[in-house]
Amino acid sequence: MAAVIDTKMRVWKSSKHFLLLWVWRVQQPGMIFNVVMSAINMTLLANIYMKWRFDNPYLGILIAFGLVMTVLLTVAYLWDAKGKFWVEQGEVVTARNPYMTRHMTAKEIVTNLTMWIPAFEALKLAVGARVQEEWTKKALMIDPKVKPICDDLIREFNAEEFIREKYKWYGG
Repeated sequence: MAAVIDTKMRVWKSSKHFLLLWVWRVQQPGMIFNVVMSAINMTLLANIYMKWRFDNPYLGILIAFGLVMTVLLTVAYLWDAKGKFWVEQGEVVTARNPYMTRHMTAKEIVTNLTMWIPAFEALKLAVGARVQEEWTKKALMIDPKVKPICDDLIREFNAEEFIREKYKWYGG
């Protein structure tokens, strides 16, 4: 039963990963495509109302397209360089991601166990060692999915014996 649930979870996770990878792949060129298609649409709409014409109708459309693109790119530049909205966007992304603020990744947990806690203890900074150890314990409780990844990292770098001897609470 547990194996079936584990298999379903792996299939679900890999399906989400595959879907989100393709969402990202489509979004990247999609942004540029969207701007160009918007400019073409605006140009064709404006072409109906243009009083000035050229002998070649395509020349007028190309000039109008160039003007629309210039306006769009100017607004984009002002939005980025002068408005700097990406700063707030980055703050929101950081605040919404618990692994950027409070939670630890597997790499951070293993680094704490193998480097930071022993370093604080060697420097006789008991408070720092205690805080790091408590935070690490809490991180392992908050996200149980991170423990197997930590175990893999510890095994990969042959630190099992060190971890077992030093941290009885960690478990093998």
